Amino acid sequence: VGLDEPGQLAATYGREACERAMGRIGERVASVLRERDHVARIDGTRFAVALAPARRMDLEAVIQVAGRIRAALGEPFSVDAMTVYLSASVGFCLTGRAPERSGASVLAAAEIALEHAQRNGPGAIRAYSADMGRAALERDALRDQVEGALENGEIVAYFQPQLSTDTGDVAGFEALARWQHPTRGILVPSDFLPAVLSAGLGERLGEVMLGHALSAIRAW
Repeated sequence: VGLDEPGQLAATYGREACERAMGRIGERVASVLRERDHVARIDGTRFAVALAPARRMDLEAVIQVAGRIRAALGEPFSVDAMTVYLSASVGFCLTGRAPERSGASVLAAAEIALEHAQRNGPGAIRAYSADMGRAALERDALRDQVEGALENGEIVAYFQPQLSTDTGDVAGFEALARWQHPTRGILVPSDFLPAVLSAGLGERLGEVMLGHALSAIRAW
């Protein structure tokens, strides 16, 4: 379970109020669970929930639990006489769908599902699938390669003309990033931008694209 805008709480209300709010959030999550279920804060604004075994704990049942958690965190609450409004996304993994039958594997798979939910949020719920796992592995592999790709010229600009609807003349160009990957061919931003951002290289990508655009203008 993760807040959709994790930095906003501390920025708006201050660090101490944020810590008190996180305590309230943990209590709210616990309030919609059974006594044998467990909830723990695993980092700044994320919580892990472990559901105790039940006779019927299938996909539909866990989605219902996730929906109750999301609804509980969507209700405003008061911290230091201030009304706080939050939204949270939930990613989960059924034990039988985890890559391995271990607690660490289930938790890692749930975190992948949470990342997927937050990219489609706010307030999204996603169940882990094997496709998500493969996509995460591919994204991790690209993240390890992207810095070198930015520095050795593999990420280039494709120029899309912009036309004036009045005259039909070319009025400008849009510079579109493309990764000329040595083994996977031409990759579009939806394939590699998450890897760029997770590696903290968004600003560097902007610098590279600006350099390509200015070089093209000079050459033209």
